[in-house]
Amino acid sequence: MTTSRQSDAPDSGTQPERLDALLRAARAGDGRASCRLGDLYREGQVIGQDWDEAFRWYSLGASQGDAHAQNNLGTMFLRGAGCLPNEAKAAAWYRRAAEQGHVTAQANLAKRYLRGEGVAPDLAEAFRWFHAASSQGDVASSWQLGTMYQFGRGVRRNPVAAAALHLVAAKAGLAAGDVSLGDYLDELQDIALSGNSTASQILCEMYNLGLGVEESESLTWTWIKWAKEHCKASGDPDEAAEVASALGFYEEWLSDETRAEGERVLAALLRPFPRALRARPLPRVRYKRRRRSGSGGERESA
Repeated sequence: MTTSRQSDAPDSGTQPERLDALLRAARAGDGRASCRLGDLYREGQVIGQDWDEAFRWYSLGASQGDAHAQNNLGTMFLRGAGCLPNEAKAAAWYRRAAEQGHVTAQANLAKRYLRGEGVAPDLAEAFRWFHAASSQGDVASSWQLGTMYQFGRGVRRNPVAAAALHLVAAKAGLAAGDVSLGDYLDELQDIALSGNSTASQILCEMYNLGLGVEESESLTWTWIKWAKEHCKASGDPDEAAEVASALGFYEEWLSDETRAEGERVLAALLRPFPRALRARPLPRVRYKRRRRSGSGGERESA
């Protein structure tokens, strides 16, 4: 069970002095101190583990308005730790913390809407709260958002937006993001070949880092060159500058031989297609993609 930890409650002095200070602060209305006491009883490292006491102090901290305590109390209700399981109360406390901007609570509330736990299933609300958590840097929420874009759940389907978010997750080390990128590689390539600069840049970065695909310096060059020379201008000067900068970087960094191989792939993409094979406007480039064992797993923060 992953909960948030409050770290700035009174903690100076010896262990008994710290506990006395926390008790005095909690009883004086300090929600942070109440939450910290709940943490101590839940973790059982400084004092003996006691789920009932953890629940009692989280309840006090939550009633005192502490967002950490509210999130953790929601998790206690969700798991039935120190209380009877109650998904509706879990969702209610997650909401109170989420509305204060608590990132873990935002992710937890999104999952309740996604799964219909304690609230009616609502994909639009799940998307809203995953977006809020992702905007604060929660990597698992970025992956969730990407997956919602991938399948069009709670939002209009957008494989390019999905790939951008899955790439964020994969770069942060989340295995599920790496796996997800490989799941729609062919579609992403088709979109890039249709002239989408963003898709081309994502493919460039995927091949450069070996995320969702086998690492390939030559294909790194192919896709950034494609973005520069064969994609529609978006009208965004920042994007154009980013493409030009990346092209200049790779031109200096990659060897002549590597760039020549990338140019050969580029030439193949531009070669006229036989009439019988024109179901697609341009040929797709197929390369073996890397798949890790297992699904990668979603980080459970509830």
